[in-house]
Amino acid sequence: MLRSQCTDDLVRQGINLLLPPTDQSFGHRTLFFRDPDGNLLEVFADI
Repeated sequence: MLRSQCTDDLVRQGINLLLPPTDQSFGHRTLFFRDPDGNLLEVFADI
């Protein structure tokens, strides 16, 4: 699994990632998780 400071910080805070960070074919690395209200959130970075 590709790890980043962002990923490590989220996991340390107890955030359950829905998928590990994933490199997308369109040039982004993405990860998804849900906030306490159940909203789906995405963090992405250009790669």
